Amino acid sequence: MESFLKDNKGVKFSNWDLLETLSNEFNIEKRYSSLYVNSFEEVMQVFTYKLGGVPLTKLYNIFISVNPKRKILMKSKSGLLYRSFYGGLAGCSS
Repeated sequence: MESFLKDNKGVKFSNWDLLETLSNEFNIEKRYSSLYVNSFEEVMQVFTYKLGGVPLTKLYNIFISVNPKRKILMKSKSGLLYRSFYGGLAGCSS
């Protein structure tokens, strides 16, 4: 998972169109300020993507989590079921 939390000046991330673009262009799942990558190649696609000719790593602080995420059914407060991500350690081999 890659999370965009702040830009390089410490301002809270708010470029939601960028996440939508990255998600659509590279076919990567997104949620809030995160992209759920499944391979090193997907990480590199995001890192080398240029916005206005500048790599994203020069514009944003991008955090990577290696905690596995898996989709599970969750129940909302209103009782509706929806798919969400769970980051438990089940299934980690190392």
